Amino acid sequence: MKRTLVVFALILLSGISAGSLRAQTTSAKNNPDVGVWTLNVAKSKYVPGPGPRSQTRTVVPLPDGGVKVTIKGVSGSGKSINYTYTTHYNGEDSPLKGVGFPSGANTISVKRIDASHTVQTDKKDGKVILQVTREVSADGKTETIHGAGDQITNLVVYEKK
Repeated sequence: MKRTLVVFALILLSGISAGSLRAQTTSAKNNPDVGVWTLNVAKSKYVPGPGPRSQTRTVVPLPDGGVKVTIKGVSGSGKSINYTYTTHYNGEDSPLKGVGFPSGANTISVKRIDASHTVQTDKKDGKVILQVTREVSADGKTETIHGAGDQITNLVVYEKK
């Protein structure tokens, strides 16, 4: 009887573990943000300008369902852009680490609206400086970002590599 109970418990635990791993893999697989994105400078518009000369955004899934985002490039004035943050799409502030984040923000929050839409809030010392909506196209190859803040209006277009 004890042996049967132990075997049953092991089977149950392995099923729970496999289900948890499968759920994490599925959520990363179904996240349209995951991948390497390149800024399409010609299709993007920054007011005030200039916008970045180049930019690559890499979004990597984390085991807990969040993502780590790394942005690298060259600003319109020729300075390095190299920053990173982690988000869980829950609307909570996450610190920005690195250099070149637009408008000098030091935290970012991202919340998922549906499978292809997110909203983002950029803050500097707790004050909102930019509200952003992001949409990934139905084919998953283009992301369009609209940002608005005090005297800032951006239309940013990324294409997936």
